[in-house]
Amino acid sequence: MVRVQNSGDRHAYLGDRGLTVSAGGVTHEYTGDELAEAMGNTLIAAGAVREVRIALPEDFPAGALSAALPTRD
Repeated sequence: MVRVQNSGDRHAYLGDRGLTVSAGGVTHEYTGDELAEAMGNTLIAAGAVREVRIALPEDFPAGALSAALPTRD
């Protein structure tokens, strides 16, 4: 489960951005299309928090991970 917070003042669509997940020196990048398939609606309202369940690759290290979204101006 990945928790995504939109601290901005405009809605954001994750399907337009993708997501990078890292743990134990291993990184996996999800495309916007992969996120759209996993989430259905990729909208995160301004000021909202959304929990996203995404499948990690089988060889991904167990434990805590970090996730990053590309930002836009």
